[in-house]
Amino acid sequence: MVDAARPTSADRSPKSPKQGGTTPFQSGKNENAVPTNLITYKGRRIPARIDPDASILRVVEIMASSFGAPEHHITLALRDESDNLVTQSNIAAKVQSKETLKLVAAPVTEALAVVASLHAARGKMEDAKDTVVLPNNAEVLPAKLALFNLQKFIKEDDFAVEFMLKGGVKILVDLIEKDDQTGLTGNSLAYALQGIRGIMEYETGWADFSDKFIDRVIYVLASSSAPNIVRPATVIVRKLVIASPKTHGSHKGKAKARESDAVNVYGFDRIYTRINEVDYQDGHAGPAAERIFRPIVKRLEGTRDLEVVAQSLALINACLRTAQQEGSKRYSDLINVIETLGTRKYVGRLIPTSSNNIVEPRILDFQTRYANVLRYHSLRPVRPQTNSTHERFLSDIWIAGRLDVEDTGGLASPRPSMADYHSTGPRTWEGWRRMGLSIDYVEDTDPLVETELFRSVGELGLECLHYYATHEDNFHSVVLEQLARPAERRCPLGKASAECVKVLYEHYKISQSAQRGASHFQPFMLNFPRVHSLVLKFFLRMWQDSESRLDDFERLSYLVRSQVRVSLADEHTKSWINLEHDFLGAEYRNIRDRQMEMIDKEDGILERPAMAALREKANREAYDVLAEQRVMCMQQGSWFNAANVLTPGIESTTRATLARPLRFVRLSPNRRLLAWGEFTERTAHTPTFESLKENIDLANVTSVKVQTGCAVTARSPDIVSKLSFSLMSGNEVSLLDVDAVHAAQFAEWTDGIRVLKAEAGMSTKESSNYVHILTELALKVRMLDISGDGIEIPQKVSFGPAPRSTDFWFAS
Repeated sequence: MVDAARPTSADRSPKSPKQGGTTPFQSGKNENAVPTNLITYKGRRIPARIDPDASILRVVEIMASSFGAPEHHITLALRDESDNLVTQSNIAAKVQSKETLKLVAAPVTEALAVVASLHAARGKMEDAKDTVVLPNNAEVLPAKLALFNLQKFIKEDDFAVEFMLKGGVKILVDLIEKDDQTGLTGNSLAYALQGIRGIMEYETGWADFSDKFIDRVIYVLASSSAPNIVRPATVIVRKLVIASPKTHGSHKGKAKARESDAVNVYGFDRIYTRINEVDYQDGHAGPAAERIFRPIVKRLEGTRDLEVVAQSLALINACLRTAQQEGSKRYSDLINVIETLGTRKYVGRLIPTSSNNIVEPRILDFQTRYANVLRYHSLRPVRPQTNSTHERFLSDIWIAGRLDVEDTGGLASPRPSMADYHSTGPRTWEGWRRMGLSIDYVEDTDPLVETELFRSVGELGLECLHYYATHEDNFHSVVLEQLARPAERRCPLGKASAECVKVLYEHYKISQSAQRGASHFQPFMLNFPRVHSLVLKFFLRMWQDSESRLDDFERLSYLVRSQVRVSLADEHTKSWINLEHDFLGAEYRNIRDRQMEMIDKEDGILERPAMAALREKANREAYDVLAEQRVMCMQQGSWFNAANVLTPGIESTTRATLARPLRFVRLSPNRRLLAWGEFTERTAHTPTFESLKENIDLANVTSVKVQTGCAVTARSPDIVSKLSFSLMSGNEVSLLDVDAVHAAQFAEWTDGIRVLKAEAGMSTKESSNYVHILTELALKVRMLDISGDGIEIPQKVSFGPAPRSTDFWFAS
């Protein structure tokens, strides 16, 4: 260890100790110099006094000279104990906090050493001697250590730029491209991928990413289970997906030395093509994309490593978003893969445990992406001739409803079970009409064009109806039940299903999903077909309970819409059981009454000028009533706990004591004085105004400060009570300090004093709520008077011209 009194270069230099207006170091010989930092270099230490305004280059130069370092000072730099680089922007903070600093190789030197080491690892050391010139005493490192330094320093601009300029990216890509037998594995692979992740923050370097490299990263992403490998691999693929030539604007990189922009040449289509080319086998049948995405989706199950969960979901979101923005022809293929793997199920399971952590914004983004998927499905027409899935869905619905069997609902003959039932003929207009799917201008003899059946709701309507038909055990009975009724009382099941899709579509604002993101969890929206099935059951039940006819369809639709709005208003706070109760357990009469209230509100009657004036008048009257009540409570007097002031800056004129912990306060009959007294315990009879010895003239009370202290008998004497308040004379002097017994008493006295001081409004929430309740009651009573007399409230009151003479009379 070097002696602390050893002079540094600033003292030994023949030059002036101040260069450039700074004195970076002062010698230990100067007894008045107090070292600010301890500097270390290869096991040696020197205490130094650093000028926080000095140039960092000058500081490094002097320290290199002080230690007698063989390296040129330009190849050195200072770092703290956490290996954070000391720069001109943070040197002042390092000096102020007196951190221990170490003199080490500069970022550029580290980059050269890493490039040379990777050259050697690639088996081409002879190339390294020709292309990479190492500074004095710089050594070629083992490959693993070089990769470790790469991932550690890649975020530093000087390191990254030098690494890329010396061809380090190409060497790194070559190393990663090799398979597990000849290439990087374990931590070395993790460090290399982390280095690529850092390089992708810059614009320079992307041109070296070959298809072979992309295939290798995708394979590692799917096959690896190590979190330190999965994290960077996931981020790399996500960045490649969003680097689309069709959607990418100006890339905001940090590169100082820019080459031709090679960033925006990837995107979803190119990466999805590579995904389908990767030969990864996981023991499951299906397309290649499904095998690659299966482990990514499965990672959403684990909650131990939230970063892996967040990054995996971010990759799925990026694929969905970029595919849609590119208008990719493979967007539907991606949706099928995501749906087949049950991604929505896994995301729904994450919701209860993901509030306020790094996964939450990813879930909200996924909800937006799924809303876009729903919108995409709603805009796609149903084409069974070209789409095998549409054909299968229509066939399943047809068979589940047994629509080719003419059955009016009689029970004379036993019906075959679903397992035994087989369709006996082609689908027809007549069969679809049995379940309420019909078109007015089509005849039974016209060719069947099933696209028209779902024109208003598209593929989404078909999917929802298929879910209901295949998950409702008695779907055929539901169809027969409607057929057994008179024609005018039948509920058109297909039309009702489409209407429920529209109601949910409108509630979740699916049409606006491209412009607005989700702000809160919507777990039920992730189960859109299931929620639709529940709403459709509600629609059918309301149809039956209300004995509706075909002419009532729109009215019943509005009833369903109001129930959806109420039941799904705060869905993130509800369970599925609660939702089922809302739709399957609610009575028609109660729902109808609530709907009438909603109609009244939405009719706009309360917003008309006449009603606004009536509300304002009722509000003034309610305020006057409550103000008088507050004053009357003060005149009756109240018991308070004596309080000690804890708020700084307030001087109390009345010190509370434990000997007399209670105070009784009363307002004089003339409302000008407050009388109060201290007591050891409550008396049998409330003290009269005359018996109270202390008086406070309300004219001397300038304000009421709340939450200023705590009761003298409080168990926690250092915690301010929310019910404490002080009567202030000016800003610093308190005339009386008390702690209310309960919130109602606190509101009575604090708002009562505001009334006596002629201050507008009520300060407490309790008093404001009372005013609101009284206002609403008064308004409803007066509205009942108006509606009872059959008076129409005009939108605007207009006055006609004045009579020209007094020669008129009022007709009786």
